Amino acid sequence: MQREGRGCKEAGRGLRGGGAWWSGGETSMDETENPDEPPAVPRVVAVINALGMDAVAVALVWMAVFARATGTKLILAEYGVLGVAVWAVYVLDRVLDGGSGALAVRRARHDLAWRWRWWLVPAVLMGGDCAVWGALREVRLVVVESGVRLAVAVAA
Repeated sequence: MQREGRGCKEAGRGLRGGGAWWSGGETSMDETENPDEPPAVPRVVAVINALGMDAVAVALVWMAVFARATGTKLILAEYGVLGVAVWAVYVLDRVLDGGSGALAVRRARHDLAWRWRWWLVPAVLMGGDCAVWGALREVRLVVVESGVRLAVAVAA
């Protein structure tokens, strides 16, 4: 039964089900919609996710939360080093996954990373150089030591 109000497709939301999420009603699905496809997201969100910047944002927010909870003062270089390190890991992982045919489910972010690998890998290397320089010159030794210990523990 169709409820009054604009459906998601008409409202430009791109959500599954053909009905507005705010209407609370069940509506029939359009023939053009595929129930197996995830709902569409705004382009800005898709680009942020494809570039791995969402993971960087989450890491930086958690770093700030833990620093505040422990009463630790962090400097800008410490945020920069963590952000670049997280971004580098995500980008390189996606480039490697995009180049191998081993993925059972290939996502657009893997294809994007593989297609742009000639730009992304040098960007990661330059960012890595800046992160190492920042870690050696600006970041406190105790923070570097803790970060290296954590990286070794995670890699093991």
